[in-house]
Amino acid sequence: EQTSRKTQGEIPIYTIRDGKTSTIFGHTIETIDNRETFRAIFQNPNGINPHSGNYKFALSLQECHDHCAGIIGLVETNREWKKQEQQRQLKEAVHKPWAASVIQTSTSDEVFEDNYKPGGTATIVVDDHWVCRIKERGEDPWGLGRWSYIILGGKGTKRI
Repeated sequence: EQTSRKTQGEIPIYTIRDGKTSTIFGHTIETIDNRETFRAIFQNPNGINPHSGNYKFALSLQECHDHCAGIIGLVETNREWKKQEQQRQLKEAVHKPWAASVIQTSTSDEVFEDNYKPGGTATIVVDDHWVCRIKERGEDPWGLGRWSYIILGGKGTKRI
């Protein structure tokens, strides 16, 4: 039997601040001036597939863009980031909503033949006014693929 809107039931409506309603559960995301406020979005997607036909992933990136993300942190990306094709696909997917971005991934040193590889991370800084502040980037030096980082320059000598 195919799933349809009718068989899925009604979409729940939640009452949020000021009596407004929404179909999204949880807190509303406040509108910000993304040149003044640095918004970080962190998610464990339990795997991503950045190929050009993956509209769910593209929609997730567009949501981050629409909510003025400055940095996106992803854990458990489950990709073999040592393959240049995987890196290229991610870069192309991120480039659609943002003209400027820098991506730092991490994965373990163990080589997988398949594109699927458990674990891994991606740290993505987006928008030219944040990308131009990048001072350093990297991944865990032990080859475990547990974390990646991007350091930005703040006011004066502060580093973020």
